[in-house]
Amino acid sequence: MLASGGRPLVVVLVAAALTWSAAPLLADLLARSAARAAARTGDPPLAPDAGGTVTTLVRPGGEPDDVVRTAVLMAAAAGPVAVVAHRDRRLPDGIEDVATVFRGATVEEAVAEAATRVETTAVLVVSARSVPHADHVRRAAGLLSDDVAWVTGRVQPFTDEGFAPDHRDELTSRLRARARRGGLELWEPDATLVRAELLADHPPPPGRPWGAWLRARRAEGRRGVGVDEVLALRSTPLEPSAFWPDAIARQRGAAADLASATRSGPARDRLLAGLLLARELYGFGVLCWASLPLSMGASGEVPIAAPAGWAAAVAAALAVLRWASLRAATGAPLHPGRDVLAALHHLPGSLAALWGATTARVPSSRAYAPTRPLVWASLVLTLLAAAPLVDHDPGAPVSRTAVGTSLVTLLLLWAFTVRALVQRSWRRRSHRIALDLPARVDGVPTRLVDGSPSGAAARPGPQGATAGSEVRVEVDLDDGTHVTTTATVAARRLVDGDVVLGLELRLDDAASAAWLGQLLRAGTERAPRRAVRLPDLTGGGTPRARLANLADALSLGLVTVCSTAIVAVLLLVMLGFQPLVVRSPSMVPTLGIGDVVLSEQVPASEVRPGDVVTQPDGLGPEEAMTHRVVAVEPDRDGLRFETRGDANTTSEVWTVAPETLVGRHRWTIPWVGRLASGVRHSGTQLGLAAACLAAVVVALVRRQPAGRTSRPAQVSA
Repeated sequence: MLASGGRPLVVVLVAAALTWSAAPLLADLLARSAARAAARTGDPPLAPDAGGTVTTLVRPGGEPDDVVRTAVLMAAAAGPVAVVAHRDRRLPDGIEDVATVFRGATVEEAVAEAATRVETTAVLVVSARSVPHADHVRRAAGLLSDDVAWVTGRVQPFTDEGFAPDHRDELTSRLRARARRGGLELWEPDATLVRAELLADHPPPPGRPWGAWLRARRAEGRRGVGVDEVLALRSTPLEPSAFWPDAIARQRGAAADLASATRSGPARDRLLAGLLLARELYGFGVLCWASLPLSMGASGEVPIAAPAGWAAAVAAALAVLRWASLRAATGAPLHPGRDVLAALHHLPGSLAALWGATTARVPSSRAYAPTRPLVWASLVLTLLAAAPLVDHDPGAPVSRTAVGTSLVTLLLLWAFTVRALVQRSWRRRSHRIALDLPARVDGVPTRLVDGSPSGAAARPGPQGATAGSEVRVEVDLDDGTHVTTTATVAARRLVDGDVVLGLELRLDDAASAAWLGQLLRAGTERAPRRAVRLPDLTGGGTPRARLANLADALSLGLVTVCSTAIVAVLLLVMLGFQPLVVRSPSMVPTLGIGDVVLSEQVPASEVRPGDVVTQPDGLGPEEAMTHRVVAVEPDRDGLRFETRGDANTTSEVWTVAPETLVGRHRWTIPWVGRLASGVRHSGTQLGLAAACLAAVVVALVRRQPAGRTSRPAQVSA
């Protein structure tokens, strides 16, 4: 494709986007080549009869107290556990009764101290959203020796009901595992098992990615191995306020690790790290593609010599081919819908990862993001893309490219808005795990079909139980023990004809330990699957929560108004009407500046005196006028029209053939065109884009409130 009109920047943007999106495939090919050269074609299996002793080090970050408490209690059910935290990090009450707490001026200092005090041969450092897979971790520790100083595995979510699909994380894990087999040492967050004495003798430097620490140890002659086993289970965030900081922090940490790997080591490893880093920063490739439709301006023309339809088809075919090839090469399942949704939800984090990519350092502050960034972004894109529909040269047809672009952005807007509306109907900060346990609620036999650290779903529930009532719950656990407690019915709904109760359990320390042990066993013994979704009773009365709800209501209201207006315009365009913006006061008071005129295309022979019409394109001045017809007379060249603005004292005379299509005014939408006229100009578009980008950057790098200044546990790469 060649840029038309002498605009080579378009060629640069397309080439950059295509090259950027090909980075994952190139990384996979290079990793395969390196693995074959090193004769490392697979991961060593875990021996069922081998094992070692492991202490889990939990690093609390920006997680809520109930999530931290749950992670520590579940880790304690799996084996020895300690908490490592910044000395200013406030911990939930009672944590010291469950685990030993180590504090330091930095988290790395606390980790080093814990490594000198533990009585096990190995430690597993996890965030407060992950818990160890006890059996796999113990067997992985059996691989440690004088030669093998660390073992890396993978992380699996408890369930697949997170706020956003985790398919992108799964593919990332596979690519990183293949890169490690090719010789590139990377820290796998929540799934890297390290000899305790190594951490004690060589404390990780603060602010640097832990992958750099591994590569430094390798330069000293140490080495690690990778295993294709789940070493930890992770509670994926289920609400936007938890998802965005968590996802952004992880992506920033991963980018810092890969950027560090590009600055030292063999050239092949540095190139491999650079390709993987380009994948982490895929958002900038997406921006290259997004800039193409925005560059159309009011004309709606794509600045490429090739036909727009063919160009779009070729780009889409290449994208599908790259997507399918990469997943086939790594053995990842093909889920196009979830993959697209996951990529979109990780787009803000990809843009925010630029800081870590340029500095190769882990940010020291907790990332903050608006709870609906994709709704706001798609709203802005929709308005920009729809501007050519109502603000183009009068008399000129509306570009099909402009209509198609508006439809695509509008579909994205609706998709994110519907997802946001659905998300508002249920909120839960911790994971839930699919169960099938016999139980009794107020003496009525039932089964618990899912469970969370503080609740469960009973199906079928007693007919008399209503939301807010107190019930007695007896549960038979799969290890032969029993839990008896009271619960509040948090929700009641019908599912396939059965009454399903959402129960808020009230557990004492002993019952809580038994219940969490049950959840841990259920999460490790079976593949994740979707549980029954029921709403939780969560607090929303804080000023920050009320402000967030107000922002959500504002964004959803704007989406409703704007999308309805754009749909109406699209329908009118498809029915043959042309929306035009009034730019002069010549028709005041009938038409004001900024009004949108909706005109139907009719033959000139049907126009009568008194009609308000728009001159056909190519007649008179550069911008054709929308004026009232004063007289229509036959002429040797066709029909002679005299038109005059209601506020003017002079007329215009023009002649057209009787069959020429003329825009005849049907309806007026006041004031709407002012916004379209503003975004029509490239300078205004750049200003809006810069303002939006600045707002996003400020939001993403904003520091967390005082009292919670420790580095998030999610950033462990």
